[in-house]
Amino acid sequence: MTPVPLDKKIFARTALAGCALAPLLAANAPALPSGLNGTRPNVLFILIDDLGATDLQCLGSDFYETPNLDKLRAQGMLFTNAYAAAPVCAPARAAILTGRYPVRTGITDVFMPKKAVRMTRLVERVTGRNFAPEEVTLGDLMKKAGYATACIGKWHVGDSPGSLPQDKGFDLVVKTPRKDDAGDYKQIRKFTQAAIDFIDANKDQKPFFVYLSHNAVHLPFTAPPDLIEKYEKKLKPGMKHNYPIYAATIEYLDRETGRLMAELERMGVAKNTIVVFTSDNGGRASNWEYQLVTTNLPYHGGKHNVYEGGLRVPTLMYWPGRISPNSTCKTPFSQVDYFTTFAALAGQDVSKNPILDGVSITPLLEGRKLPPRALYWFYPHYNIAALYGKSSIYEYARPVAAVLKDGWKLVEWFEDPLQVELFKVDEDPCEYTNMAAHRPQKVQELRALLEAWYPSVGAKLLEQRKDFDPNEENSVLWRWGEARYESVTDEYAPPEMKDYKPVRTPKK
Repeated sequence: MTPVPLDKKIFARTALAGCALAPLLAANAPALPSGLNGTRPNVLFILIDDLGATDLQCLGSDFYETPNLDKLRAQGMLFTNAYAAAPVCAPARAAILTGRYPVRTGITDVFMPKKAVRMTRLVERVTGRNFAPEEVTLGDLMKKAGYATACIGKWHVGDSPGSLPQDKGFDLVVKTPRKDDAGDYKQIRKFTQAAIDFIDANKDQKPFFVYLSHNAVHLPFTAPPDLIEKYEKKLKPGMKHNYPIYAATIEYLDRETGRLMAELERMGVAKNTIVVFTSDNGGRASNWEYQLVTTNLPYHGGKHNVYEGGLRVPTLMYWPGRISPNSTCKTPFSQVDYFTTFAALAGQDVSKNPILDGVSITPLLEGRKLPPRALYWFYPHYNIAALYGKSSIYEYARPVAAVLKDGWKLVEWFEDPLQVELFKVDEDPCEYTNMAAHRPQKVQELRALLEAWYPSVGAKLLEQRKDFDPNEENSVLWRWGEARYESVTDEYAPPEMKDYKPVRTPKK
């Protein structure tokens, strides 16, 4: 099969200094990029919103029941080091759809027009809201390759003409309605049925690419009453996961995913379809209605931060005859890799595109390895919220960047150059031990990588606020350890944190 060049309509606009850092994608092309009998495989990409790294029974949950997804894991490959490209949904989705780090697309956070203005140490920039009209997405890529394309569910990377899914190569677009259908919850059944109908309509015509993007399990939470009652009765003291309505939502999602997989078998397309099941970012390890939504333990943190709990996402891949059943891959990869991977499977040549950040991970599907490389994160935003009452919520995030290479992860906080953390996450995935003071050369090495990466992707660092007043009532202060202790229970907390008491600066 001869690779087909992809149009380069965006590349003239975004050529940047430092593009030599971009990977040579052709070097990672799969040995056998085709499906059965030389045909190109169908692609079913199932994206869940805010599902945590341990939010499936097969991934260690002691509360959630996910028999269908456990079956998918047994039939395919589990990726234990699959990373989101950002700790929140919009930039993560931008990375999935374009194969580029979010900062290149201009979408680095969730756009919130009514976001509170606070006295912060750094001056925060407003994130982009829409894809540029010339941005190339997976929809464009797969449509050009001759695939029937569908975007079903949450889009979240543009609501203006030129940035909508129908403008980005998708033949079918099923949007999120304002209200749930009666008897459906988070439109899970509706979206699943739309995917089934689309596949059935196209299975004999051309290969299909389905981007099935659920709104679940994002708040606000809703689920079948009988499932909520089931988990209320199941709850016992000491359970790691313990929010009944969240558990019910996950089981409802599991049921519908199982129905979709059964339909693939019934229609006779399962053997030539690669199924990817994953999440946009880590689980919400914060409160909703005075209840801890979920926990990503033993991974630290969750959505909104760049600790492992905020970035590691549950990822299962299934492809009969190509992916070994019940296999596990420990090689780190990022959401920016999906674009290049699907390009390889679809026979599209992207090897000469200078501004794609991903590599094809098809070698991993066959048990082979990837060349060593670094993964990067850039989140130049504050996300601090505390609401009380029926819809109580607590969120806490600060401008930060991170880099991971050879098992070493550096976290660099922009508010203070001295605030740096270094973890050996392949040995310490819980990020208990900050090695920065003990490995200064490693800190220097990884910081050099970040400093070279910033200009290569057009990342602009934040400026200090000249009128910052730490004693103003609306000010946001940093106290080392204060944010870390919020989501670490005594069971998992390192000894030095157990008696920690936050220190606050009194008002004048």
